[in-house]
Amino acid sequence: MLEAIGLRLRSLRIFHGVSQRELAKRSGVPNSAISVIEQGSVSPSVSSLERVLNGFPISLASFFSIPIAKQSHHIRRGHTNDNEPLFAKLIDSGDVAYPDCEVHFYSSTNASSSKNHLNRYNSLLLIISGAVTFFSIDTEQVLNQGDSVSISPFVPYRLESIDPQATWSITTV
Repeated sequence: MLEAIGLRLRSLRIFHGVSQRELAKRSGVPNSAISVIEQGSVSPSVSSLERVLNGFPISLASFFSIPIAKQSHHIRRGHTNDNEPLFAKLIDSGDVAYPDCEVHFYSSTNASSSKNHLNRYNSLLLIISGAVTFFSIDTEQVLNQGDSVSISPFVPYRLESIDPQATWSITTV
């Protein structure tokens, strides 16, 4: 249980792109408190955890909805050329295919300017052009054109463009 709370807190902090020090400042707790919670060394009381979570826009219930499974997303590396459509397929965290959820993209007009995401449904991210860095629970991956990611519900993730031409599409199922 301690490890689960720590892993959730760490993933939430990384999702929002803040350091332990920044989170401590936002929450009004010592830096060491954030560190020992993330390490699973201490079990925070409900009121202490709520105080820490005040540094984010998240409720206690939503915090405990964040999955802590080792495989909360599936990355598919695409190999495309300019003559082929981009292709992505939604896969759940157990590597079970959704045969009816294939998505083909023929255009690069579906760009998203959002950086932070937390969906209540399965999500499919497809890199249409350029490259982005994908951050999620214990993951930092560079994704290029044609790469796709199937993301389980309630998994926080963040995208950062590596180049100004990067475009992507996010579909929730």
